Amino acid sequence: MESEEKIIQEIQKGAFEKFEEIYEKYFTKIYRFLLMKANGNISLAEDVCSETFLTVFEKITQKEYYSLNFQSWIYTIAYHKFIDFIKSIHEVPLTEWDEKTEENLIDLFEKKEKTKEIIAYLESMWEDKKDLFLLRVQDQLRYDEIGTILGKNPDACRQEFSRLLKKIIEKFNH
Repeated sequence: MESEEKIIQEIQKGAFEKFEEIYEKYFTKIYRFLLMKANGNISLAEDVCSETFLTVFEKITQKEYYSLNFQSWIYTIAYHKFIDFIKSIHEVPLTEWDEKTEENLIDLFEKKEKTKEIIAYLESMWEDKKDLFLLRVQDQLRYDEIGTILGKNPDACRQEFSRLLKKIIEKFNH
């Protein structure tokens, strides 16, 4: 494999197919990093990984790449994409966001006993929301898949899930 600097220069000159070399070299590393960060949530890791590589490609082609250390740079993008993605899902104000909040949100749904309580809560309050919750949390489907299944716009599903999650967290995060 050519050096990353040489590949980046070629991409910037229009040899966009060269990006595949960067993708192949870093995909597994970035995906594993995001999968661990997402506490095993495959759908979340896949979504953020895709966003990461799109951003890397855009920044390279727009000559916004900073060459201090390519690996550190790409991991930094992945880390910030993950944080941004989680924030957008949960609509947590920036002033209230920290690493502990992130861990608590993911942790809350990993506990099976809590999940059973949450499902019972959803059934008693909003039968129609139970499907959204199960498709997103239990089945780890993407919002476009959920939208197709429920016959709704994916963005509406994302927003509805975010609101639902906020209510669930208020009730069960004590």
